[in-house]
Amino acid sequence: MDATIDRQSEITAIEHVVATIEHAQSNELVEEFVSLFREDAIWTTGAGKLLIGRDAIAAFTKQVLPGAMKDLVPSYEVVHVLFIRADVAAVKVRQRHFSPEGELVTELGEGTPIYVMSKEDGQWRLTANQNTAVAASA
Repeated sequence: MDATIDRQSEITAIEHVVATIEHAQSNELVEEFVSLFREDAIWTTGAGKLLIGRDAIAAFTKQVLPGAMKDLVPSYEVVHVLFIRADVAAVKVRQRHFSPEGELVTELGEGTPIYVMSKEDGQWRLTANQNTAVAASA
C-alpha cells in the first residue's frame, strides 16, 4: 500500500473529527462533542481550566455550550497535522467565529487549539488538547 495514500486517508479521518467538533459546537450538541474524547482525555479550555477525563469534560461542556453559539457560526480549520506515530497525531487548528450573515466576529478573537489525537479501535479520538487564544499583535 502506498504510504502517501494511507497518510492522506488518516488526515481525512482527522479532518472529519475536527469537522464534527465544528458541527457539535455550531449546533450545541454536548453529547456529540464529548463522544470525540478518549475516556481519560485531558482538555485545557481557552480560559486555562484543566479538565481531566471525559466525565469532567462533559460536566463542563454541559454548563458552557448551551447558548454559547447564539448568533455565532464557529469555524474550525485544520492547518497542520504532525504524525508523532502512525496512531498519534498533533493537529493544529484555526478557530474563528462568524455571524449568521458570514461576517467575522472579531470581538471574540481567534483560537489556535492543538489537539493531540490517538487512533483507538480504528477511530481518531481527542486525547490531550489545549484551546488557546491568538494573542493580539502589537
